[in-house]
Amino acid sequence: MKVAVLKNPYTFAYVVSDVPEEYRSRLLDDLYWPVEHSFLKQWGHDPDMEIIAGNFETHGVESLAQLLKIRPAPWEQALSAFIEKLAGTGIRWYIHGSAAMAIWGIDVAPRDLNIIFPDLSDFDRVRQLFLAETIYPIELCPGWLMGGLGGVFIHANIGLAFMNASDVPFDMRPLTEVEWMGRTIAISPLEWLKRDNQHYGRAERVELIERFMNKS
Repeated sequence: MKVAVLKNPYTFAYVVSDVPEEYRSRLLDDLYWPVEHSFLKQWGHDPDMEIIAGNFETHGVESLAQLLKIRPAPWEQALSAFIEKLAGTGIRWYIHGSAAMAIWGIDVAPRDLNIIFPDLSDFDRVRQLFLAETIYPIELCPGWLMGGLGGVFIHANIGLAFMNASDVPFDMRPLTEVEWMGRTIAISPLEWLKRDNQHYGRAERVELIERFMNKS
């Protein structure tokens, strides 16, 4: 695969070319548009466009190779670096998705990390804190399911999602706290993971979670 960035004062786009046939449908799932023999993903102007686009030029091939499962993702190394980056900030966060399943002890091979920040008020702090590692713009999503989305690359892809603003602070108590490599972290409970995978029709993962729950 090859990656490139197209830029003008108003927008920028990532272009991925030389994509093997068996991986093209996965790029479509990630909202890349087919353009002739390449795939394109576009954003509006971002004041930090040069930094973000530069990160894609540097890490784009590795980022995509991990997302497409061409190469394994060193998600544990990424998580360790992510934790260190947030240490002492007081920002609340938890792990969802396949990495949460793996930390529970379920036999999956995460291709990325999914991090959820429950407090939208932390959006600007997080965006600035991870600007140097941002590979997909961290943007507000008014009127959508999540209040903000974006992605960074620190050894592996780390997807960031912010919950919508609410007058009622998010209750962290339903989350599960675990010890991971000497650190206390919060992960989604098994019921949340099961429900999420049911919603997306991932029958194999639902079965893995149910089998683990029945065994525990």
